Amino acid sequence: MLLVLLVVAFYAARIPATAGETAYMPVTAVALAAPVAPTPEPTVELTAEQTASPTTTPLPTSTARAPTATSTATPTPLPEPRIFIASERANAIQVWQGEPPRLITSIRAGNFPHNISVSNDARWVAVANRHSNDISIIDAAALTEITRVRVGKAPHDMAWSPDNRRLYVTQENEFFITVIDTATWRLADSIPLDTPQHDLALSPDGTELWVTTIRYRGLLVINRATGDVIERLAYFPHGSHDITFRPDAGEVWVTSSGFIRDASQIDPYIVIFDRATRKIKANQPFGVYPFHSVKLFRDGLYLPSNADTLWYSDRGLGGVILVSVPRREVVAEIKTGAAPFHLSFGPNGLLYVANHDDATLSVIDPRQRVLLHSERVAPDPHGIVVVAAP
Repeated sequence: MLLVLLVVAFYAARIPATAGETAYMPVTAVALAAPVAPTPEPTVELTAEQTASPTTTPLPTSTARAPTATSTATPTPLPEPRIFIASERANAIQVWQGEPPRLITSIRAGNFPHNISVSNDARWVAVANRHSNDISIIDAAALTEITRVRVGKAPHDMAWSPDNRRLYVTQENEFFITVIDTATWRLADSIPLDTPQHDLALSPDGTELWVTTIRYRGLLVINRATGDVIERLAYFPHGSHDITFRPDAGEVWVTSSGFIRDASQIDPYIVIFDRATRKIKANQPFGVYPFHSVKLFRDGLYLPSNADTLWYSDRGLGGVILVSVPRREVVAEIKTGAAPFHLSFGPNGLLYVANHDDATLSVIDPRQRVLLHSERVAPDPHGIVVVAAP
């Protein structure tokens, strides 16, 4: 009996393709005008714990063999990422592009640009200028600021309606949420409240606004169509911070505190609500001091389809954590730099992190769970969004 053994070996290494009560006063929208004099703000004291320097993990060397003569498949190139980063100290939005990212331009914004939000069609990037009390609107393709919209005092977070017709803005020193008409870039409405606000999130179906508050250190649930407050959720011993919806599980995950003045304000707990009943399902620590996750209608154009995990910036760790949603535990930690705040996924599947105190942009391969490299950016980076370069 003749035994013929044919063995064909092919080895390849690849890098997988981978964020005191005041009365209500209306405000008006204005076109781009002379710079607004900044309102003096109290100095925020940063904790001394954030001293770790960013680390860099080199890319693995490829050992892939050349394709054989019979190979006809041509890989489809991935879209090139275009990264917008708010520099609070430079009063500008830096734009980086490609992988590794290269700086292509810097766009002047208002005073102390803080959070950034990108429209769902990737056409517009909105920037909350915290000290000049306005919103810069940037054309994501032309890389120009087309207007500034005057809003209330200390604008902080923003979210776009699913149809992109409205932009919602929280304000940390006002008792209303500003609503901007994106067809005219004028104020369409306001939602009066009895407390200033911090962050907000739209429910996946666009019917509700969940807002973290300063006065109650809790949550407000608002009917987006009527502007009525339909629920007040007051459980947060150290305050509430940011909100992330898990539509697959019908859950809302809310980080705690968000203050950075001293170590006593560090709170590792994430409160998990059942969206339908608005009751607490779980309240447990994750990492050291989790801050933000990537979310729809703000910085989540390229949220991965995997519904089982959440990536969070962790200020106490000086990096990011990967949380298993079903297991309710941290399954990975990656050091990036001092005081990471916002993060965003790119069209290439990579995860981008703004490290505030280090003035760096870190690039993470979330599939391999490794830091690829970090780039020096303008000082005090905070908000970050990523779109596909045209």
